[in-house]
Amino acid sequence: MSERQGFLVKNGLVAGAAFAGLVLLMLFYATVSGAVDRAAYHRAEAADSARSRVATGAPPSGRTLTSLARSRP
Repeated sequence: MSERQGFLVKNGLVAGAAFAGLVLLMLFYATVSGAVDRAAYHRAEAADSARSRVATGAPPSGRTLTSLARSRP
């Protein structure tokens, strides 16, 4: 293998590793972004269901009581 071929192979490996790292970074970002979106959706749904229980006079669930107890000073 000539010096030029070795140089091209080395640069090809570095470029391939950089590309693989970029793909993994994009996958990580997409996963975290999706988790944040789902958490915001669930938080909004929980708040809506708590508001509807209060509006109808239904007793709050145990989870709501626990979170209310934590939020009071």
